[in-house]
Amino acid sequence: MSISVKGSHSEPVVAILIHDMFEDWLQSSQIPLDVFCTKATGCWWFNYVQALRSVGVGTVLICTSSQAETPSRFIHEPTGAIFWVLPSPKTCKIIRRLFLAQGMPKTAVTRNKFSLWISRVRSAAGRHLASYVSTPLSLLRSILTEEHCSCVMVEEYEFPRFDLAVLLGWKMRVPVFGTFCGARPQGLWRRPLRPLALKLCAGLAICAKCEAERVIAQYRLPAEKVALIYYPLDFSIWHPSNKEEARDLLGIPPDAQVVVYHGAVLLWTKGLAVLIEAWERICQQRPDRDLRLVLIGTGLDAPQLSQMLARKRLRGIHWLNEWVQDRGLIQRYLSAADLYVFPSRSDACPVSIIEAMACGLPVVASQIRGIPDLLPQGEESGGLLVPPGDVDALTGEINRVLDDRGLAQELGYRALRHAKASFSMAEIGKQLSAFLVADRR
Repeated sequence: MSISVKGSHSEPVVAILIHDMFEDWLQSSQIPLDVFCTKATGCWWFNYVQALRSVGVGTVLICTSSQAETPSRFIHEPTGAIFWVLPSPKTCKIIRRLFLAQGMPKTAVTRNKFSLWISRVRSAAGRHLASYVSTPLSLLRSILTEEHCSCVMVEEYEFPRFDLAVLLGWKMRVPVFGTFCGARPQGLWRRPLRPLALKLCAGLAICAKCEAERVIAQYRLPAEKVALIYYPLDFSIWHPSNKEEARDLLGIPPDAQVVVYHGAVLLWTKGLAVLIEAWERICQQRPDRDLRLVLIGTGLDAPQLSQMLARKRLRGIHWLNEWVQDRGLIQRYLSAADLYVFPSRSDACPVSIIEAMACGLPVVASQIRGIPDLLPQGEESGGLLVPPGDVDALTGEINRVLDDRGLAQELGYRALRHAKASFSMAEIGKQLSAFLVADRR
């Protein structure tokens, strides 16, 4: 692991504390830790880094990992951001080993529903306890001081780690903000410090209107303490390319109809099981068409998806079972497609939808949390919304776009226009700067 020379401290610096279950996410992506810290792209953290940099605000990304023995400082090459990796505390490692490492055998889970329930309760308890001790606070304090951080953004204010980070920030007199990435609200017994943390925190940056309304009502927060800020996009990377040329490079026939999904492979959470069932119906209804479903991504459920596809033997499915780092390749697939589908059950504000819109694709997506905010006028914004988990509705809307090329083209044009108007780096950068550091410049 590398150590780099410190940069200038003339600009304000925002520290972004990455997900307390980063270890699990990294494992599912199958990316080596040092590669992720220096070369990874595509996550909202990196988009925020670019947006803040566009308005003269520096950033420091911070995560913890059991793979790190000592604090290590990297430079993230695509953005120039500082990226610190802190070693996981011993207590966190012990909790994870006791509660999370030993899952119930699949045969036992299948036979015994009570065993399945016990396994889930054990896992939930382990994750909750681990969140309290996931971040070495003394090391975090040293990094914040060393990098002259103006404030801290903590991923997921509904996790216990946020409460402790706020208390640390209060002690250091460093403002701490929380963000929302899809975590579910928790009962009071699981968040005894949350009311105090929300009182002491500097604010919450939320990417879903319904979640902002919930937080203000449930926690009785002043409205000015909550900012509705979406994820930005780099339009120099995400833009439409010539469809014929993109298909020629990817080996896709000109007359094929192509549907794309890009994201984590999680059968229930991301709705992939629903998508596969819908695709089976679509193919049965159109036996004479050249239909293609491109799946881009990997994740914890990759083995189960592989088994499902082998069992069903559906035609036209092409799966890139990896965390694709080449944004140009993803952009090429989006440019070659006719439709982007995102049937998730549990997302906040998926960047992948904005990427598809920026490439001129119509979108069919679940009507959950922040997704309607990305398509505020529905079809006028370039998208069609369906209830999560509804196979009939998903099948119907995909069919509607595939059967009407004029509608597909018009929706794609509207999506591109809306994306450019709403999710630029400069605009989101101004919003972030005004909320996080405007009064501390």
